[in-house]
Amino acid sequence: MRWERLFADLEAQALDDAALERDALVEELVDEEWASVGSRDVLWGEVVIEVLGAGRIDGVVTQSLADLLVVESAGCEDVVVSRAAVVGWRGGRGRAPALTPVTGRLGWAHVWRALRDEGSEARVARVDGAHVVGQVGAVIADAVLLEGPSGRTWLPWSAIATVRSG
Repeated sequence: MRWERLFADLEAQALDDAALERDALVEELVDEEWASVGSRDVLWGEVVIEVLGAGRIDGVVTQSLADLLVVESAGCEDVVVSRAAVVGWRGGRGRAPALTPVTGRLGWAHVWRALRDEGSEARVARVDGAHVVGQVGAVIADAVLLEGPSGRTWLPWSAIATVRSG
């Protein structure tokens, strides 16, 4: 009878050790998987984003590119958000679609040229909280020239928090 208890205790201890080892391995695999995921992958779907200089934006991320996001806001207006200006978010679900060779190259220059070609006025929130409104005059490698009521203003990509057309 004592031998049966001893063997039962040893078997239970072995099972506990195996379960601890399995749990540690699962945790390690989960950590490894999360380490390979970037914010571009998870900042997708319905979100509330806090943006430096622009405040809170509620909406649905419909495009997640390397340097920017396109968010359809509650007012059904698309807002282009600089990833560099995002200071936090809540929500998001699923994973963003993988970037194709074409979408992987899209960025600020594409946004500005599209606004210029449409003849749309751009409303920019800068990361310092200032706002600039104007028509796209020129697009260079890392900045845009807006021509508006307050004159001609060059904006480097690093100063832009959000862009709305209208």
